[in-house]
Amino acid sequence: MPSWDLAGNNGTSPATFLGTTDNQPLVVKTNNQEALRVIPGGNVGIGTQAPGVKLEIANDNAGANPQPVVLAIQQQTNTGANTDSNALMQFFHANGANSRQWKMGTGSNTLFGHPDNFGINDSANGPAGSYLVITPQGNVGVGTKTPGVKLEVAGRIHSTVGGFVFPDGSVQGSAAAAGPQGPQGLQGPPGPAVHTTAVCAAAVNPLQCAQICQHGVVAQYYGGACEVTADTGSCTAQNANLTNVCCVCVP
Repeated sequence: MPSWDLAGNNGTSPATFLGTTDNQPLVVKTNNQEALRVIPGGNVGIGTQAPGVKLEIANDNAGANPQPVVLAIQQQTNTGANTDSNALMQFFHANGANSRQWKMGTGSNTLFGHPDNFGINDSANGPAGSYLVITPQGNVGVGTKTPGVKLEVAGRIHSTVGGFVFPDGSVQGSAAAAGPQGPQGLQGPPGPAVHTTAVCAAAVNPLQCAQICQHGVVAQYYGGACEVTADTGSCTAQNANLTNVCCVCVP
């Protein structure tokens, strides 16, 4: 039966393969410990014997030397500050004219403005599709590759809930928030004197009220003698003697 030579094989053909012909996984070991497994459905597992997706990596952080990094993507050539020594991951969505090629990573001067920046780019729009950039200084740019502050956005910002929190802890949820009260202005000149006491006068008949009241302005009249009852310009008759009339003038 043909076998794979540890020093390499020659004379292989498209029909030659490394694997199993029955419903069993292909297991690769090092130092008698499993390093990689390909299950019959084609899923590949590293650190797991039951990968549920095309590639599943399980990291065991237990032990004396835990490994916090599960997957590392690294380019090892220092090619200068203005070049593209990319260390990127690509996510491709095939959808005809609307297909997208999202790239995420670092090392690209063309995509992210500097090889030291980390970014997310939609390659379907070329370098202009770099929608998020993070610099080594921690500045975040949205729509810009050169953020000069902690967050720089080339476009509008829309807060749908909660508003914006400022360094003093205050929250502004609307642009119509009132500002501080301004200084008090100068006092204006005094206005004309105002009569606050009701004006009442006696008359023989109602027609005389227009002559008695100033400017001929009569509020109302009653039968009987006059009496001021309140500081509102109101008067009442002391009795129902209709031989006399109480004229109530406008103050």
